[in-house]
Amino acid sequence: MGVIDERAISNLSLAAELTKNIEMKLSKGKEKREAIANITPKFMWILKDFALDLVDEYGRNITSSDYLEDCINPSKVTVREGPGESAYKIREAIVKLFRQRECMVFVRPVEDEMQLQNLNSLSLRDMRPEFRQQFEVFRNKIFLECPTKMMNNKPVNGRMMGYLLEQYIKAINEGAVPNISTAWENVLDSEVKRLYENAMKVYKDETDKLAT
Repeated sequence: MGVIDERAISNLSLAAELTKNIEMKLSKGKEKREAIANITPKFMWILKDFALDLVDEYGRNITSSDYLEDCINPSKVTVREGPGESAYKIREAIVKLFRQRECMVFVRPVEDEMQLQNLNSLSLRDMRPEFRQQFEVFRNKIFLECPTKMMNNKPVNGRMMGYLLEQYIKAINEGAVPNISTAWENVLDSEVKRLYENAMKVYKDETDKLAT
């Protein structure tokens, strides 16, 4: 999509329902939304074929992230009843649940219509210099700036993340409400079991060596 409009924002309505569809063990005095916000990843909105001028209502230059913040600002919704209620709640949920937010824009990768229809057959060097520059910034941001996924201040590796996702999907497919805390406890149990089995294997291998 090339712009952030009401239709694009309404497609994120799941964010407004997130706290209703996830369970967590909460410490005393802590709200569920606040607890979920502590573990949600960075929110990044990518806009392709972006052609707007990045300026504010006074004509001053702004960044793409400024543009995002302006579009999802709940105070921009003046009518908060009826149809306006959903628009307000979605914006409020995005702002409260995703504390880190960023927007990146990409120009049209090529000008030629025939090339555009066969974009998958083109290499990156065949695309517009502006697009290549934006792509490099995006790639560096993903590989160099993305923080390690954390749960309860503990780093999550790929194997643990995969196990978490399996449990979430299993709960959803069974019509249950995913419980983040329980899923994380199961991951820890699985990791402890794996480490124990590895340690026992090393112990057995070493004792077998001593026996021979």
